[in-house]
Amino acid sequence: MKRVAVDEKTLTQIDKDTPRTQMNKLFSTPFYRDHLRDVLIGYSSLNPKIGYVQGMNFIASAIIYHTKNYSISSRIFNSLMI
Repeated sequence: MKRVAVDEKTLTQIDKDTPRTQMNKLFSTPFYRDHLRDVLIGYSSLNPKIGYVQGMNFIASAIIYHTKNYSISSRIFNSLMI
């Protein structure tokens, strides 16, 4: 798949929703919030027709919580969203 630049509207929505993710106290730390943001932006850049929609942050955060690894989290999230 080819990555494309993520539009400003998508980035704004991701930046609004990322701090709202209250799945676990881990996501109140910058490390996990940034990790979540990166996974969501990565998916949006690979799938611009879908982009980002509310709720994806909760799915991605559950994956990140269990894997604690960016590369693995991204692959699992991208596979689930196909």
